[in-house]
Amino acid sequence: MRPIATTSPPPALETIAGGYNARVADLAVLRTPVTMLLDRPGMNEQGQPTGEREKNQIEGSMQWHLPSKFSLRGDKVGQTLFWVGSNERQYWSIDVGSDEAFAVVGAHAQLTPRKVASLGLPAHPLDVLEALCVTPLPSDARVKWGRAAGTLDVQSTAQLGVLVTRTLDARTLEPRRVELVTQSGQTLLRAELSRIRSVPVVGNTFSPAMIATQIDMTLPSEDTRITLLLSDPQNPGLDALRQRPFDPQALLKAHNVQQVRDLDQ
Repeated sequence: MRPIATTSPPPALETIAGGYNARVADLAVLRTPVTMLLDRPGMNEQGQPTGEREKNQIEGSMQWHLPSKFSLRGDKVGQTLFWVGSNERQYWSIDVGSDEAFAVVGAHAQLTPRKVASLGLPAHPLDVLEALCVTPLPSDARVKWGRAAGTLDVQSTAQLGVLVTRTLDARTLEPRRVELVTQSGQTLLRAELSRIRSVPVVGNTFSPAMIATQIDMTLPSEDTRITLLLSDPQNPGLDALRQRPFDPQALLKAHNVQQVRDLDQ
């Protein structure tokens, strides 16, 4: 197989988007069990670093309905620890693993970088979808040759002006790496994507849908590494997708969360 020449202009966006968007079209609805492997600096009860690394494994589930519905639940020993999510109007982080359950909720229409930081998360919940490379390429995306041989970098702008760079295999258009950088130049996260597999799609036996089932994320600002392992990703059809995980009020009621901070008030 001859190497791809990078001295010539890269392929046009229309050429890239055709193959890439065909792969993700049937990923607009998805659910999967997920294992989260966390490696972060250890903290004592006063919130001071101990100088040691803290490693945890959390099981859970993840589901979405593009473009705006997303839910990630984390469990430990059969008990729910947290919910992180988004719907058409709101985004939220709900901590139900502490002695006193606590939630932070905000509206997309009033989103600011400061409010995202107040979630206690390194990025907005919808940024996870960008890191997974499951959203279609927008029509204003830019294409250039990647730094590694045989790769393409496709860049576009997400919410709050975040620059998303997807590094793709130039032949297969499968995602290899993603980087999210703020307008101020701060790297929110880097992700290496691997173990790409086909996704069963209800009603479309021959769907080209494929997804990375191992996502190794690095959060530079927090010196944290998170690996997501998707064990059984599938598109069950919209009617089979539970809607409660997309409803923060239903989640707050189910877990009897009394302390709720509205970021817009």
